[in-house]
Amino acid sequence: MRIILNSDVLYTKRPLTTGLPPHIDLFCREAAASGSALVLPRTVVMENERQQRQLCDKTVAELEAASSLLGQWGVAVPAFNAQERIGTADLAAVLRATGITVEIHDPTLDDYRDAEHRASFHLAPQAPDVKSDEMRDLIIWAVALRIAKQDGGAMVVSRDEVHVDQRGSEEAEAVGLLRAKTFDDALDLLGSISPAGKLATSVLGTVGDALRSAGLPLPEEIPSRQLSDLQFVADDAGHPNTSLRLAVSTTDGLLVGNARIFQAGPWRIQVDLTGLRIGGEQWKTGSLSLTVKGELPKFTRPLSERLPGLRNIIEERQ
Repeated sequence: MRIILNSDVLYTKRPLTTGLPPHIDLFCREAAASGSALVLPRTVVMENERQQRQLCDKTVAELEAASSLLGQWGVAVPAFNAQERIGTADLAAVLRATGITVEIHDPTLDDYRDAEHRASFHLAPQAPDVKSDEMRDLIIWAVALRIAKQDGGAMVVSRDEVHVDQRGSEEAEAVGLLRAKTFDDALDLLGSISPAGKLATSVLGTVGDALRSAGLPLPEEIPSRQLSDLQFVADDAGHPNTSLRLAVSTTDGLLVGNARIFQAGPWRIQVDLTGLRIGGEQWKTGSLSLTVKGELPKFTRPLSERLPGLRNIIEERQ
């Protein structure tokens, strides 16, 4: 799938010469692993270049001011060229360094005409009462629709209202254009969830209602990227004895803590949570232990079925 990026999701507070922000780097690597490619409309490339030049100029001025101040206080500073030290980076090259394919698309004449028509008549996805005619955003919309039509589907990642508002839903759905406001949302749409992440969310889903009944403000669905330090050990029946760390966004703030969940007996699941904090404050006593009626999903065969296979492997090697 080709993923069209708007400039607002690529905004950084530091020059790209220092590297991509971690969340963008992670997105690119996971998107590449899914077989996706990035599309940068030419307007996005130019806007990013302008923003990077501003950041570079600001950083150069700060370095030169710091050097001057140190000199005023008698602190020797080796001579250096701040402009060369900071420099500028090519957006496409920095993104490609993560291993993902990056295409730069120049809008076609039809894209410009489509954007002009929408801007002039205030047509969707633009608001009918908008005071300004933002051609740039409408051009990106036209490019995204064109790519989706050509490929039978695509995705646009943007926080701009024009790209994600309900007004454009019908047109986007008609050509299979998925829309995401953040890179996390985009990964969810790509279905970029590892087998371990799927198993962890399945385990939590099995005991989720009981945890919510106990007072934890867990959302109905927990993205696998909010779970880390995943460890699974199969019991004799093939159930996962699970350990993981939570960092889940809730209505009350970020919920963090450690969880151990395992099958304690027939139709009996044990759940032990420790180090619980919400919004930086300890949740109640900071721990929660409860027994839940049910059975965890099995992720491997029972031990009785695994042992014969292991014996065969050992015998073949002897």
